[in-house]
Amino acid sequence: MGDLEAASADAEEVYLTVNSKAGYLSMRTDELEETAALRETIQKMRDEAKQ
Repeated sequence: MGDLEAASADAEEVYLTVNSKAGYLSMRTDELEETAALRETIQKMRDEAKQ
């Protein structure tokens, strides 16, 4: 569980960095889409592990 928490925090940090560079919704780059998908996958895994 600790690894998923750390992965979630890392994914969130990367997402925020990429989103900042993309200009907050003015540009949906491939990198931003990939990062958002990774963040969502990790969050789902973390939530499932909590149940």
